[in-house]
Amino acid sequence: MTTAEQYAPVVKWLSAAVALVGLWIVIAPAILPGSEFVSTHVVVGVVVAAVGVGYLIQVSWDPETKLASIWFVLVLGVLLFTGAVLTHEPGTAFFWSTVVASVLMIALGLGAIAWGSRFSAGNGKQTSIFE
Repeated sequence: MTTAEQYAPVVKWLSAAVALVGLWIVIAPAILPGSEFVSTHVVVGVVVAAVGVGYLIQVSWDPETKLASIWFVLVLGVLLFTGAVLTHEPGTAFFWSTVVASVLMIALGLGAIAWGSRFSAGNGKQTSIFE
């Protein structure tokens, strides 16, 4: 099994999960009560969804796609979480939706980093999904 065959399914899964979280961030202000700062959520959601969809398309074309910029999702997750805690009214559905979405973004980013940093090609040469 080649290196690309080993990590391509995980890259697809991570990309799809990131895209779905981004989509949720975009549509949540429209369907949940207590929505504030809608433009911020739309911008962050579109960027996160674009990163996920971009990687999903890229790994479909090239199975050796590397997750070089997945750290960006982690950073946006931290910023979204911080913004929710500092600016949203606690206890509303929109607040909890934002907190859960940002925690998922942080978890996906950390998971990709942790998984990618321990990846080995099996030939004695260390490699990473981030190279």
